[in-house]
Amino acid sequence: MVNYALNFFGIEKVKYTLLHCYNEPEPGSSLLVNIKDILSHESERGLESEIKRIQSRFDLDENNITLKSKYGNFNKVVSQLCRNHNYDLIIMGNKGKTSTRKKVFGSHTSEMIRKSKVPLLIIPEYSNFKLPLNYGYATDLIELNNYEGLEFLNSLFEIHLSILKIVNVSPAEEEKLEKAYKEEKRLQEYFNSVGHEFVEEKNKSVTTGIRSFIIHEDIDLLVLIARNRSFLENIFHKSVTLDLSQKPSIPLLILKDFDLDS
Repeated sequence: MVNYALNFFGIEKVKYTLLHCYNEPEPGSSLLVNIKDILSHESERGLESEIKRIQSRFDLDENNITLKSKYGNFNKVVSQLCRNHNYDLIIMGNKGKTSTRKKVFGSHTSEMIRKSKVPLLIIPEYSNFKLPLNYGYATDLIELNNYEGLEFLNSLFEIHLSILKIVNVSPAEEEKLEKAYKEEKRLQEYFNSVGHEFVEEKNKSVTTGIRSFIIHEDIDLLVLIARNRSFLENIFHKSVTLDLSQKPSIPLLILKDFDLDS
């Protein structure tokens, strides 16, 4: 995950924070030692070991990356750090779906998808970096409340000269509404400086349609917008069940379009 992020964003004009969050196990039996101190020591030692591994592959120094070892609930710690340091992006690794675990995302990732105010990049475990030639943006073609999330997406095209493929999945018998045409026109104008194209995927199942889009359009990174009771929630209903197992190596960028304080 770290290697992917460093290859994707580079090290010039970018500052990274490498965070390890630890917490005490559920109380059950008496302990004769202060386990919090042990966990703190192990966390800091693990971060030092990781930074040595990273520096052996990338030309990083203390101006590029900061190490943070924090005690507490993972999601609360990350949210507090984002408020204090005004981070532009949260990057998380994801182990993905296994035969014994039906959920595609772990509890920390699922919680961050629902509650984070900051764009979230989820990188599958063991993803091998390659230049992202095709970004896929899946949209329900409903007008956004604001377009700040898409501003972040637009900024990524300053890093890589990629093509943006915008997909809308709908049943074959469903006709496009006037509102959808207006949103398509807005997106056309918004991404006028970026190489882009619109793709219509006809399928009764949104998840199956997106999966087909990813495979047939050779998508390297999938972009989704999170908003209350939205397209994203429909995809991730029932404990986050979007199955990308047919192409498990593509990252997922979650952007925001709602006020999480409401």
